[in-house]
Parts: sequence; structure tokens; C-alpha cells
Amino acid sequence: MFKILRISVYIFALFILFDGDFIFSKVSNIESKVEYVAPTVDFTIDNPNSCSGTPITFTPIISGDAPFTYEWDFGDGTTSNESNPTHIFTALGCGNKDFSVKLIVKDKNGLSSSPVT
Repeated sequence: MFKILRISVYIFALFILFDGDFIFSKVSNIESKVEYVAPTVDFTIDNPNSCSGTPITFTPIISGDAPFTYEWDFGDGTTSNESNPTHIFTALGCGNKDFSVKLIVKDKNGLSSSPVT
């Protein structure tokens, strides 16, 4: 996805006449600027509040310029570069430990973003 912030067009024309004949003419300097916007990122999980040992699948929700690269950090020392990883968290008991999962997505323009929490 890209956003055009500003398109500036400068046309400079110079015409010199001498006794009705063109001696010199010049048109120059056409300029434009495009600024790309970082992707918007979020994700969902398929088994919230699961017990330890239950596989959980993560699904990213992204808008922007594909293709994307993914950097998942599951908050327990493990990571993944898959787009839709499945991870098993290990904790004593059921639902007694919170893990802070982070996702960084980079688009084809090299811009990166994370979900806003």
C-alpha cells in the first residue's frame, strides 16, 4: 500500500524569439514524490485461554504491500518466521501464566510494523 503525500509539478518554459524565429526554448524540472506507508498489523489466535500443552495457531491480519516477512516472538524464548505458526506453550497448571507474544511484519518496501497493544 502506498500513499501519495505530494505530487509537485514544476514546468519552466523559456522561449526566445529573434525577428520572429525561435532561437532557444527549454522545458525542465518535473518532480514527484511518493512516500510508502508501513503495513497495518494485528493477529488472532485459535485457542485463547488454553491449557499448557495445547497447540495454538496464530493468524496475522495485515494490510499493505505484499509479500511480507514475519518475526514472531512467543515470549517463552522461542521464535518463528512462518506466516501462520502453531506454538505449544508450557506452564504449570491451566491458564496460570501469561505470555507476551510479539509480531513484527516487514513489507516489500522494507517498512515494518507491529500490532498496537
